[in-house]
Amino acid sequence: MRNFAVLVALAVVLSACGGGGGNPGQCLGSPAYCAEHASGSSGGGGTDGGLTDAVFTRSGTGDTVFDLPTGVSRLRIEASYGGSVSNFIVQVDNNLVVNVLIGESQDSTTFSGTYAVEGGAQLAITNSTGVAWTMTEVR
Repeated sequence: MRNFAVLVALAVVLSACGGGGGNPGQCLGSPAYCAEHASGSSGGGGTDGGLTDAVFTRSGTGDTVFDLPTGVSRLRIEASYGGSVSNFIVQVDNNLVVNVLIGESQDSTTFSGTYAVEGGAQLAITNSTGVAWTMTEVR
């Protein structure tokens, strides 16, 4: 009887995780369970069984260039700089979006704003040595 209970419990767990059958990787559990155990659910990318969509986010320090995912239409741009002063410049497809001075000798050591962007566009952060930044999709 104990073996039967173990087999039933195993079947329930495997079916909640997709079980590898006709829909391998598709989560069939509750939305809360699937969101908690979804692979690739943080950092923008991967699959989560289609029950929740991962929000794109990217962080770094200093200058960089990367492409936005095609589905992103609004972006929260945040930056901080603990030194005296630094420029923080963000361009999307060569269009200036942000150009501010931040730092201890300025009005603020942080910057934050939300902007409309075009998915698939190239985002470039320039002239921003030492500035910590985070880009987060806003839905």
